[in-house]
Amino acid sequence: MSHSGSKSAASSPKTANSRVVAAKIIASILNNHGSLSTLFSGNELHTLSPVDRAFSKELCFGVMRHYFQLENIADQLLKKPLREKDYDIYALLLIGTYQILHMRTADHAAVSETVNATKILKKKWATGLVNASLRNLLRNTSKMVSRANNSEEARYNFPQWLIESFKKSWPQDWEQIISASNQRAPMVLRINKRLTSIEEYGKLLEQEEIDSQPHPIATDGIVLSKPVPVTTLPGFDDGLVSVQDGAAQLTAELLKIEPEMRVLDCCAAPGGKTCHILERYDIDLIAIELDPARADMIEENLERLGLGAQVITADACAKDEWWDSRKFERILLDTPCSGTGVIRRHPDIKVLRTQNEINQLQQLQIKLLDSMWELLADNGILIYATCSVLPQENSMLIKQWLKTRRDAKHIPIDASWGKPQEYGRQILPGDSANMDDSHSGAGMDGFFYAKICKHN
Repeated sequence: MSHSGSKSAASSPKTANSRVVAAKIIASILNNHGSLSTLFSGNELHTLSPVDRAFSKELCFGVMRHYFQLENIADQLLKKPLREKDYDIYALLLIGTYQILHMRTADHAAVSETVNATKILKKKWATGLVNASLRNLLRNTSKMVSRANNSEEARYNFPQWLIESFKKSWPQDWEQIISASNQRAPMVLRINKRLTSIEEYGKLLEQEEIDSQPHPIATDGIVLSKPVPVTTLPGFDDGLVSVQDGAAQLTAELLKIEPEMRVLDCCAAPGGKTCHILERYDIDLIAIELDPARADMIEENLERLGLGAQVITADACAKDEWWDSRKFERILLDTPCSGTGVIRRHPDIKVLRTQNEINQLQQLQIKLLDSMWELLADNGILIYATCSVLPQENSMLIKQWLKTRRDAKHIPIDASWGKPQEYGRQILPGDSANMDDSHSGAGMDGFFYAKICKHN
């Protein structure tokens, strides 16, 4: 089914039914009305009990992770496509199919509870359709899955345009990129060096019977053997620790900051890298973010961690509106990107992102590079970062941009992590998973870094 519609999912009274809430969220995504992150914060999810809320989120994440297989099977089950205003019913069909194929839900419960959800949505006409479809799937599971596997999209659970892009860019690694991107991401912590140490915090986790080990690459990182609610992390509210993947934690070290330097974090929300820099260094830091709501998140993180920075809500490229003409010795440009390196954390990217957006993002990335370069002091360093694995946003873009700048020098990053590129260094999803067996899958998110120095 196409997911380019414009109508919203049908509304219904507030309900504590986890499948109905999940169906509304999924239908909104199929209608391009938000992402999992935005919909989780603004949906009826909060009307559910903690257990039902967790189940509803699991349904949403699971359907997005397996979307292309589920879509193929749902389309086999339907005689004709559903209308856009009935995407909530289509979402329920995906949810029922996901439970049957990938969850431990008893088959009869997967069918009966999904059918019941159609009644709560006040679409009784769909009761027979969903019931017959899911029972058909139960009778013909292996045949339908086999038929779906004839499609590369369904077999790999990735859109064809991204599969082709990975094949072209990473001929030796594309299957591993897809496999790692379809896994559940590990929970990685970053300790606040001003308040604790890896050893001290490890003991606190041990006291709470939370199994962990130091991150093999990120020196301030701790990997948990299984995710836990942040509310159960000792000292979280007191600023002892934050949640941040190991790949994102590499930024602070790459900047090579010295005392009293003036530092700019551009496109800074939600503030993880800003806070990590301030946990390590006593500096004058400005964090700039375009989105007011996301800028608020930076402020909240700074407050929780007991840190201070000047947070500016503005368009970074419109420097006349916010810049005081004093140049920065270090600039972190964590630019908007396709997010193709963090699909394991945001599986809805596979459904929402389009090939046309990549060209638009490249134009924005070049514009931001040009703007930030003007703010960098002589002999200053700019770190260009993305959570993408597409070279056209990363090494190829830096190569293209450097041709336009005679005062820019690329500095190769010498590190034990990632893959060296002609320009910059690329971490692929799941890289550096040299953990023990209980932490398998603890490799890093996909990330790209390039280091550029300004010289006369």
